Amino acid sequence: MSIFLKNLEQIEAQNRKGEGYELGVNEFTDLTAEEFKSLYLGLNSAKNRTNTFHYESGVGLNNINWTASNNVQPVQNQGMCGSCWAFSAISAVESAYSIFARNNAKLSEAQLVECSSKEGNGGCQGGLMDYAFDYAEKHSLCTFEEYPYGLIKYGLVGVCKVAKVNKCTTYKVKNYTDVPEGNCTQLYNSLVQQPVAVAVDASNWQSYKSGIFPSSNCQAELNHGVSLTGFIASGSQPFWVVKNSWGAGWGNSGYIYLQYNNTCGICDAASFPQV
Repeated sequence: MSIFLKNLEQIEAQNRKGEGYELGVNEFTDLTAEEFKSLYLGLNSAKNRTNTFHYESGVGLNNINWTASNNVQPVQNQGMCGSCWAFSAISAVESAYSIFARNNAKLSEAQLVECSSKEGNGGCQGGLMDYAFDYAEKHSLCTFEEYPYGLIKYGLVGVCKVAKVNKCTTYKVKNYTDVPEGNCTQLYNSLVQQPVAVAVDASNWQSYKSGIFPSSNCQAELNHGVSLTGFIASGSQPFWVVKNSWGAGWGNSGYIYLQYNNTCGICDAASFPQV
């Protein structure tokens, strides 16, 4: 209760400032910042960045909304497991299949969590989207129905269900492309063709509710994997549209809007698959 009340006080104090975004009470409000990070952030990346932001004009950029065009699956919930990297990677693969193969199948995050350790991923202890794509180049991905998330959402990771995986033959990644580190123009150009798996610093996202999250609220550590699904160029402040994996009750129906340009390091470790 004391943690909840302290967080509530901070939420209300921030909202009184009227800085263009709003915080709110959610399922994380009774957690300390340290508890939140240990339970819900799980990107294993050696890349740190300098917290400097160079604003680029939105002139010449257009609105992009892959969610509105029905090329993005609904927001999922990773639960108390540092499996964000798997949800980021799977979301990117799902959208690639939707756009280029006109196939809207819901694919399995659990398969990546339990089966891609040889590629360098650590289940609920973290991983990397590129490693997930490496796995998907060698092994076909199952649908969610064929390999459901199950108890992983409580942090209980089982062994790889090899018999299930061997029956899955339809969905595979041919290769993937890394966006040049720190190049927000190339990230935008990549987003024009499809949603992109991105790494971010989500240390201060715990209480986000709505509005455009500013670059000044981010630190210098890439610790969370999410999916970049849109860009809004209209208005006085362009922003990225990012799909998270903390359930639809968090943020703006599971999404967060990040100030353009390299807010939270969104341009520093991005990649997208070819299917």
